Amino acid sequence: MYGAGSLREFLPQANEIFLESFRHGNSGWTLIDPKECLQRIQQTGLDPVYRTFSQGYAMKNPPLQEPLRQIGEAVGARYLLLTELQQMETAEGATEVRVAGRLWDAKMGETLWEGTGESRGYVFLVFPWVPSSFEKTMAVASKGLIERLPN
Repeated sequence: MYGAGSLREFLPQANEIFLESFRHGNSGWTLIDPKECLQRIQQTGLDPVYRTFSQGYAMKNPPLQEPLRQIGEAVGARYLLLTELQQMETAEGATEVRVAGRLWDAKMGETLWEGTGESRGYVFLVFPWVPSSFEKTMAVASKGLIERLPN
């Protein structure tokens, strides 16, 4: 999972929540643990390719086809899902989270699907409003993204 600026501090927790939601969701997809993916990339000597790919990644820009193919081969997967924490803020008494995802066909170098999961959470809806925790709001946003994945 990626995120820019101040969102980076939430990435470890956001990643764990997303993975837990994915494991318990009914997406129809098989998940290779990201830590295992990184080990496979390191074992094949593609660390520099992966670092360049991940540092230059943005949801607005499609990745180059060759690095995508190499990474797919290294992890042993045809399809790669990359997620981005795009928003996490408390506004108007609510915690707001938006997670975006992009699914690629690594073999063909094509984007197959893009989607978002969003959540706006309150603990109490009466004044004074109390925002829900990041964890709960992130879990709802993750579930929304996962449910939108194509089968």
